[in-house]
Amino acid sequence: MSEDLGKLRDAIDLIDSEVLAALARRMQLSDKVIAAKGGVAAFRPGREAKLVRQLVATCDASGLDLAPAVVLGIWRQIMAASLGRQNGG
Repeated sequence: MSEDLGKLRDAIDLIDSEVLAALARRMQLSDKVIAAKGGVAAFRPGREAKLVRQLVATCDASGLDLAPAVVLGIWRQIMAASLGRQNGG
């Protein structure tokens, strides 16, 4: 393995750790959302759709190289995990 490849993998590992920490913070906020709702979780497909549209627009406006389908797939999983957590799962 070349030194350059090792450095690239180290950089990816660091980003993965940052993404994981950000996801954990997001889930903690999700817990606060359910508390603010009085313990009642509700699936809001309109909110999910609006969020994904905003994220795709941000990618486009910022020149980020992420296909809309990738953004949609990732955030569907995040939103499903958040809802599952709110429902006690």
